[in-house]
Amino acid sequence: MYTNNSLISQFIACHNTREALAITDSCKSLDAFLAVVDLHGAYLRVSDTAKAMIGCDLNCLKSETIFSMAIDTERPELFKACSRAVIQGSVYRISHHIKCSNSEKVPVVTHMKKVIDDTGIEMILCMNVKA
Repeated sequence: MYTNNSLISQFIACHNTREALAITDSCKSLDAFLAVVDLHGAYLRVSDTAKAMIGCDLNCLKSETIFSMAIDTERPELFKACSRAVIQGSVYRISHHIKCSNSEKVPVVTHMKKVIDDTGIEMILCMNVKA
């Protein structure tokens, strides 16, 4: 079980894109990385800790989505979780695997929630924690 209470508290308290970007940029945990994605799952921002955890930074992930980084059999459940987070406005949690740059698969628990920017555009904040 992940025990970085500060990061968990910040994730739970986050309600808008400005806050989501701030906690993503400040994440220092080596057992987690945060990502802000659009409603299609495209990475808009990732914490620096993504490089240590999955071997990718934002430049590497710009051509990917959270769905393309998941293994094929887990994509439908990941899509459902994202949809529920956006439609119902709740925090959703899913266990799955993220493909790494070295072709390994890292087991993670992803917590996701909808955040909204100042113009009303919805995005998803994902907290990916090593399982």
